[in-house]
Amino acid sequence: MAPFTVRLTFHGSLTFFLRPTADGGIERQLCEKTSVKDIIESCGVPHPEVDLILVDGQPVDFGFALSSAKSVDIYPVDWKRCTFFPQNRLQTIHIENFVADGHLGKLVRDLRLLGFDVLYDRAAQDRQLVELASSDRRALLTRDRRLLMHSAVRDGYYLRSQKALEQTIEVLQRFQLSSAVAPFTRCISCNALLQPVKKDEVFEQLKPLTKIYYERFCRCDGCARIYWQGSHFDKLQTLVEEVVRTIFIFVLSMVALASAAFGYGPTGHEIVGGIADKLLVNSAAEARLRKLIGGLTLERASVIADEIKAWDKNGPDDPRAFPRYPEHRNIDKQLREFWRANQPTHDPTSPMPSHHWFHYTDVPVLNAQKYSDGKIGRSQWDIVHMIPYCVGVLRGEIPENNPRQITKSIAVILLAHFVGDIHQPLHVGAEYFQNGRAVDPDKAQPGIEDEGGNTISLQLRRGTPEEMAKRGLKLHGFWDNEERHQALEPAKRQLIDQLAAEEPANWRLPGNVPLDHYAEAWANEILTVAREAHERLHFVGMHSEVDQDRTVAAGAAEEKNSPDGVGYADWAA
Repeated sequence: MAPFTVRLTFHGSLTFFLRPTADGGIERQLCEKTSVKDIIESCGVPHPEVDLILVDGQPVDFGFALSSAKSVDIYPVDWKRCTFFPQNRLQTIHIENFVADGHLGKLVRDLRLLGFDVLYDRAAQDRQLVELASSDRRALLTRDRRLLMHSAVRDGYYLRSQKALEQTIEVLQRFQLSSAVAPFTRCISCNALLQPVKKDEVFEQLKPLTKIYYERFCRCDGCARIYWQGSHFDKLQTLVEEVVRTIFIFVLSMVALASAAFGYGPTGHEIVGGIADKLLVNSAAEARLRKLIGGLTLERASVIADEIKAWDKNGPDDPRAFPRYPEHRNIDKQLREFWRANQPTHDPTSPMPSHHWFHYTDVPVLNAQKYSDGKIGRSQWDIVHMIPYCVGVLRGEIPENNPRQITKSIAVILLAHFVGDIHQPLHVGAEYFQNGRAVDPDKAQPGIEDEGGNTISLQLRRGTPEEMAKRGLKLHGFWDNEERHQALEPAKRQLIDQLAAEEPANWRLPGNVPLDHYAEAWANEILTVAREAHERLHFVGMHSEVDQDRTVAAGAAEEKNSPDGVGYADWAA
């Protein structure tokens, strides 16, 4: 068989297992048929960490044999919960029974304390651990990646942290156990279940002071150890509360990110970044970009500018703050410095701009004006200005120690996101209202803006007004997530491949448009769509209201009967 080359791309947290010099992409020269599992593990990634494998865009299992040049994408269990190709998921997500490797005694104590079945013998040999994991269908917990690669291991997890509390959180998140926590129901010594027992049944086993001060007891079904709510209970209760609180904060962060924080929807941004990744493969630009952003792909980097909005409530220094980027510590540090230099505010006169302002501009859409035709809704910190600002940093025209703390690495991350945002119509155009009527504030008609549709309830003809109202759908949210996610997520990988291969006609800007004017040219193009996105709606009940220390226009937008007969949702899609 002639030698052939296989290119593997490891996504998300799987880059944790690669050598520091690797950027997520690895090439392997092969001379014979080889299973995809063996190739993946030759790169240092244990198979229980892999949830989805795509070979040339098609899902395969671990036994798939590679016999010719292929492109292989490997995704971790936590990669957007693998919402694409759900039927080809390779891992079991929810597992409550475990076997733990040696030196994990504190983790075992914590998991048992939370009610989970964990077998543990500090002296157990690797062979015994593998047998227990495979025969009882338990997930193997370890910090030995070679052990996790054993072919008999079906389920398992490699613990990233060396701290017991952080390890506990890792396990609860990986196996989605937040709803299965049952504190103080299992013996922390032998793993058997605890049963309530009357005081008189264990009275002779109690110490003198325990007999006097405590009334409620449990006994282990296995070792008969007695438990009661003494000082040790208070310490354990503190640990349980800490774990549960951390889980709760994580879940809230995920919900916030999934519902309101993302601009244009993560899928749309990832497609933009993924296309760029494809077009840059094996180029000098790809190498320079990967070096700047610590090995991240542009597909992954494209959603970070929205992810860090989750820091707005408690700041990036909260030890439980999500997101975190432990595999990219230098990037993580720079992102936190960027956030501190651009903290959220609604005060337009603030000397420190909000990083939220960088994502949009609010050009009035009532009349056919362009970005440069007026001043209302524009600012020196809007997206039309921030794109060339980032370009200036990359060119060296703006120093990296600028007041906005936009380094070259941060500039790449922001550009990967802003290029998507500026092509979302409601990130560019907004409607302004006065006494319930749409007005043009650039023509001496003062008006209150609709925050790019964030304060407008949308009522479509797909359901009754009551049904749409119950869904709480906002006009901006519709464009950010509703239609984009439904249409794109299931076919994201195929779309990236197709769009990267089939360059659309006339997409390039004219050669006489300088790079630092690209953002304004894009905004002017999208304003036409933003204008129609408003013209196809009838605004009712428009009024002013105070929202987070600012006055905004609020009301409802009803879908009109369009002359072309195309519904709003279909037109938007």
